[in-house]
Amino acid sequence: MACLFPYSDGANSGGNGPGQVPETNTAVASQEPTEAMAAGAGRPARSKPASSITDEIRGVPERECLDRFVRDLLQERLRHADEEWRRCARKAGTNEVHDLRVSLRRFGENLWLFRRLFPKRERKQVRSELKVVMQLTGAVRDADIAIESFDKAGVEMAQACRIALNNARASAEAALSAALAVGLRTDVAGRWRTTLQLEAEDCGNREGRLREAGDQQ
Repeated sequence: MACLFPYSDGANSGGNGPGQVPETNTAVASQEPTEAMAAGAGRPARSKPASSITDEIRGVPERECLDRFVRDLLQERLRHADEEWRRCARKAGTNEVHDLRVSLRRFGENLWLFRRLFPKRERKQVRSELKVVMQLTGAVRDADIAIESFDKAGVEMAQACRIALNNARASAEAALSAALAVGLRTDVAGRWRTTLQLEAEDCGNREGRLREAGDQQ
């Protein structure tokens, strides 16, 4: 995984190890500070070898903190989506469908935002299933919004229009309910959690997985 933040080693950017004094010859070291500065003004700045910088980046704890934060965040988003999924499976009412749609959208947006932390194949598998459910909830939600629009505007719908909207809503709800039932039988939340490896894992395994994910980008 590429480092997401520019690395800075503070004052030790000139190639000297922690606590070491910059290299100078004996003559310059014995001079006054102003003379030493003048004598070294024409020297090019020394930089650390690329391999040394890479080794230090690998040990930066912020990487593990970010990785753990993202996984905890997605765990919470997925837990909430699972609750709304079960609630909507029992009754696909207006509020239930809306709440399920919001929880799934938040999970999907977070997954997309931090997509480079996850292998491409596994990420696309979860997003493809998520997209199907979002389309089904969208069809139900569209019918609900259309019906609510007439009611809020105080406009009486023609009987044919009301029948058409109710039929569209019923058909969309049936398709959604069938998908939600399949998701419950196959433990969709557990599958997504396992696919994305959101549970705690060995640091070495995580490093290897992230390197593979970077190669696939």
